[in-house]
Amino acid sequence: MHTSCSRYLDRRWLMSVLLLAVVGGCTPPGADDPDRFDQMEQADITIGDQKFAALLAKTDNERTLGYMEIEAERLESLPDGRHPGMLFVFTSDREASYGFWMRRVPVPLDIAFVDSERTIITIKTMAPFDDRTTHPDAPYRYAMEVRAGLFKDLGIEEGDAIDFPDTVLNNVQ
Repeated sequence: MHTSCSRYLDRRWLMSVLLLAVVGGCTPPGADDPDRFDQMEQADITIGDQKFAALLAKTDNERTLGYMEIEAERLESLPDGRHPGMLFVFTSDREASYGFWMRRVPVPLDIAFVDSERTIITIKTMAPFDDRTTHPDAPYRYAMEVRAGLFKDLGIEEGDAIDFPDTVLNNVQ
């Protein structure tokens, strides 16, 4: 084999191995654990007259994992009329340049970015498995994810207030 061709193939092989290592290394611990959603802290949240049973993402790992590998059935309304969701809680305001992506999330989601006064500032819909980052229109302190279309179906809009117990703020890391 020609020397320059051999070097080219060696470089391609090395780049392939490095790419696989990087992509494989991007999976946070626990992403494949089917029981992790059952182990998360939960809280009742209200937006207007709508009630949500929200999982709380209060640690870096919980926020990184989010709804990775979620089954669509887990996002269906509950028998008591509450709607499932996940509330991402941060220790302080996040700049609008920090957003969310849908890596390893197999279902479309709506996200409501919420400011420190607990007012929804931006609502966006995110596509499954989309690695592009979705950003709010302004800094935010919380973010709430639900199945895509739910906020619209329930008449929830930007400017609405979100209410949750202050205990949600305990042990945020």
